[in-house]
Formats: sequence, structure tokens, C-alpha cells
Amino acid sequence: MSPIGGPTTRVSNHGCAGADDPTVSNSYSMTRWSGIGAVAQPTDAVPADRHIEGPDRREAAPELPNSRRREAAVLACVLGSTVALSGFAPLNSAADRLSVDDQAFLVVLMPPVIVALVAVACAIRHPGHITLPWKPAWATCAGLLMLGGALSLLSTDDLERSVGLLVFGIVAPLVFTASVMASTLPRTYLAASFVAATALLMLRADIVLLGDYGWPSAEDLFQAKFANAPYDFHYYALGNPNQTAAFLMIPLALAVFWQTDRRQAHGWRRAAIVVVGASIAVSLLFVYSRIEIVGAVLLILAALIVTPTTVRRRTLTGLGVIAVVSMYFLSRSGRNYLGALTVNDSDASQVVRADSVTDGINALADNLITGQGIGEYGVTHGTVPVHSAVLQQAVETGLLGGVAVAGITVLALALVIHVGRAVRWRGLQFAGAAAAAVYCITAAGSLGLFLHNDTTAIWGLALGIALAIATDAMPSRRARWHDARPAEQPR
Repeated sequence: MSPIGGPTTRVSNHGCAGADDPTVSNSYSMTRWSGIGAVAQPTDAVPADRHIEGPDRREAAPELPNSRRREAAVLACVLGSTVALSGFAPLNSAADRLSVDDQAFLVVLMPPVIVALVAVACAIRHPGHITLPWKPAWATCAGLLMLGGALSLLSTDDLERSVGLLVFGIVAPLVFTASVMASTLPRTYLAASFVAATALLMLRADIVLLGDYGWPSAEDLFQAKFANAPYDFHYYALGNPNQTAAFLMIPLALAVFWQTDRRQAHGWRRAAIVVVGASIAVSLLFVYSRIEIVGAVLLILAALIVTPTTVRRRTLTGLGVIAVVSMYFLSRSGRNYLGALTVNDSDASQVVRADSVTDGINALADNLITGQGIGEYGVTHGTVPVHSAVLQQAVETGLLGGVAVAGITVLALALVIHVGRAVRWRGLQFAGAAAAAVYCITAAGSLGLFLHNDTTAIWGLALGIALAIATDAMPSRRARWHDARPAEQPR
């Protein structure tokens, strides 16, 4: 049996130079499981031109030259960190600086488009197979989303602005996702650079908040959430607290579940992941979006359940997390929050959310096929965005867009179950699947966007990273022929 519970096939030396060399090991396990691809578990040095015995006759991935491996690692770090940078100041104001709303052709200079083009170049340089399960279903959802966006251009009141949003907000994230999944960039470096860059960028915002309020109380966080002051905490985050909190669920889920597998994260690496994850959790607390805070607590408790450790340590840690949450809800701020849930005033959060859904349904009924147009329903047009990414996308891009987002959400939920069963609900692969599923659930339940807002597409790019991490980096046949080195002849 393989380490993740799937069947294994063995690699042989038949027909290889050096097959009779006793110093060459025959043991090279290739774990195979339906849909995701293959995870290579080498036990000794293996010549690059061996083949796998088994029903699928899949060739083993060759050992790449050191220069190629270093290049792939550097490119993965560049992509991961650039995705994080694209959503924070100053890059998140590129649309305003370039006046994309008035000059749609300048959209090619937007950070999401540049990142997508770099990802395409990486896929060409380091080609691989897309091993995502149910590829036809994913491709159908992506096609429906782009088709809905294209049809929405027929009803928009600002064509150039909507064209720009279609290109950098929908097309670029989809191209980025497909390109990263089709490359052999090391997922470990991709995840590490993305999570670390996000933590550092949020640390900058945290320092601003601490400079303004000291260690903030719940009242200070509530005041900061709605202050909307120039160069404040939320300016250095993603601007909107709810949008920032939903985004932070992706790197938090990556960090929380990555450290659960001590074979992949051990020693100082595991300590670094825990520290970075804790930093992101503190930033999420400062954002003060309470739905996402509750979700973060559930993520941490789930990670405690799947982490291999003693029952006593797991119980004590879980009781500690529950005690901290209980202390909050027993405080004055927590009691006020619980009391506000029963208020029916027009300004109450739950009332605003319910009204936004009702208004969104009415707006969708007016334009079922074309929608209102990309970017034509929201704060900039005097309406409250629908507090559901599925319905908001349907309102803007018609029924096709809404069906596409709903389909992606269902597929993400199926993916986390599929991967979780294969890898025992822990490790980096499961962390990627969990991050994608957690974000899709959060967006569908409380967020007025899915892949982008008016200035950046960091949510779509981050979702693409999570999906790529959930799959394997399997080299393509062309890459295997190009990079394979002939085995050394025995002397």
C-alpha cells in the first residue's frame, strides 16, 4: 500500500542501461489514484528512462537537471508572491492609474493579466498534465463563465469598463489557473511564497492598525472597520473588510492543513508554517469580519482533529481554542454581537444581507440572459452588492454566469472530499483542496464577488493557486523526452 492509501505499481529496469548494475535500486513507488494523477515516492536514485509496469503504462517522471529544478522553484516563488502583491497597495490601484475604464486596451498592463501571461510562459517552459479530476465539468463551468461575461457586454452601460473587467477579472484568472495546473512548477514553493507574501503584506497593515489604536479592543476594531480613512489598516489590506476576510481564508487554510502532515512539514519548516498561519489568523481577527472569524476557528479545530498527535494534546489544544472563543462571546462586545442578531432594524447586518438577496433576484429577473453587465451592479451604481457570489455573478453576467459559479462551488466541495479520502485529510494537497472549498463556501454565503472586484482579481488568482496545489505536477510527455538524461553506463 502507498503512504496515502492507494494502490501502488512498481518500476523496473527492463531494457535500461545499467539494468544489471547491483548499485541501481529497483524500488520506485508510483502512487496512483483516480482523477488526481500520480504522486511519486522515490526510495532511491532511479534512472530517468525507466518505465512503470501497470495497466496505465505511465512513464515515471525523470529526474530533472539541477538548473531546471532551480529555475522551476524560482518561477513558482515569483508567481506565488506576485499573486499576493497584485491585490494590495499600490498594485491594486493599477486600474485607476492606467484609466482602464476609459482606455480598455491598457488592460494588458493590469497585474492579473501580466501574472496570467507569466503563468502561460511557465507552462510552456515547464509543461505538464492537468490532473484535476472531472476536467470536462471544470472546463464547462469556465466556458459558461466566459460566455456569460461576453453576453453581458450587450447590456452594459459602460462597454470599455466592462471589457476591461471581463479580461482581467474573468479571463485572466481562468487562464492563470489552467496554466499553473498544466505546469510542473513545484507546489511547495508556490504555496510557501504565496502564504508568506500574504502574511508580510498583512503584517504591514497590522502595524498601521497598532500604530493608530495600540492593541485594539473589539470597539476599536469595529470603529476601524467602518472608518474608511486614507492610509488606514483597510487601505493597506484589500480595502473592503469582508473581501479581505474572505481572501485570507485561502492562505489560512493552506497553512493550517499543510502543517498537519509531519512528513511534508517537520522541524523548522513546520514551525515556520505555524508562525505564518498564526500571523494570518491575527490579521483576520483585526479585519473583524465575524463570520470568517468563526470559520477560521472551525478550520483550526478541524486541523487539530486530523493532526497526528496524542489524544491528550489534541484535547487540551481544542479546549484552549474553545475557551478563547467562549471568552469573546462572554465579553461585552461578544454579547452585543449576539444581541444584534435578533435586531430587525433596516441597518442590521442580517437585514441588509437579506434585502440584498431580494434585490438581486429582482434584478436578475429583468435580464436573465445578459445580466446587468460586468461591474454594473454594486456600490458604484448605488446598489448594495448581493451577499452571495453565485447570485451576484448571475446578476452581472446572466444565468450562465451564476450557474458557472454554482458549478465551481459544487466541484470544489467534491474535490476536497476526493483528495481528503486519498491523502487521509492532511498535507499540502489536501490544504489546497480545503482552501478552494472554504473560499467557495464563504463567497457563496456572504461575499458580493467571486473572482474579482473593480480593481483586482486576487481572489480568482488565489483560487487558482489553491486548485493547482490540490493537483499533482506531472510532467508532460514532451517534457519527459526533453529533460530525461541518459543513464550512465556501468564501467
